[in-house]
Amino acid sequence: MAPSRHAGEMRFELRVDRAGDHNESSFDISPQRLGLSDEQLRSAGGHITFTFAREAGSFACEGSMAKGSGGGTFAFSPSTAYLSTMRAHGYTLDPHQQMTAATLDLTTAYVDGVAAAGFAHLSFEQLVSFRALRIDEAYIRSIRATFGGPIDAEKMLSLKALGIDSAYIKRVQGHGFSNLTVDQLISLKALNVI
Repeated sequence: MAPSRHAGEMRFELRVDRAGDHNESSFDISPQRLGLSDEQLRSAGGHITFTFAREAGSFACEGSMAKGSGGGTFAFSPSTAYLSTMRAHGYTLDPHQQMTAATLDLTTAYVDGVAAAGFAHLSFEQLVSFRALRIDEAYIRSIRATFGGPIDAEKMLSLKALGIDSAYIKRVQGHGFSNLTVDQLISLKALNVI
């Protein structure tokens, strides 16, 4: 854990290393959501414990903190209710996938929103990629409205990864590039033409 670029937040990083499996994930979160006080953050050093919960499960953390940075270990407790709800949505998750869902805060409401926007049958890996790139219902609807039709999941991921949104598309169209396909737009952005 270390200070974030965003005021009032900490950069929280989770790493898992076990028998050929290495996974890293980080996100910004307010220290208050972790139950950490300003005094603990500013202290010259000390032992800390805290738990933070997500719909998919909770992380019990223990370690040390000094001058706004710290490290330690965690134990993940998966939520059986989340597992059941995700199974009802067609996803059978193993413990590692459920911890990934918790890390990304991949909620069942998020799954419902993405499904309502037309992506009801994503693989779990695609769902994780959508969440990691912050592709939400509003983004999907705005892109589809701009193009006037459906776009498959892989192209939606490419659009978002390149930072293409409806404002960028309108800017490209303002330069005389109208009726571009999704692939042509992706190529323009990837080549930094506009």
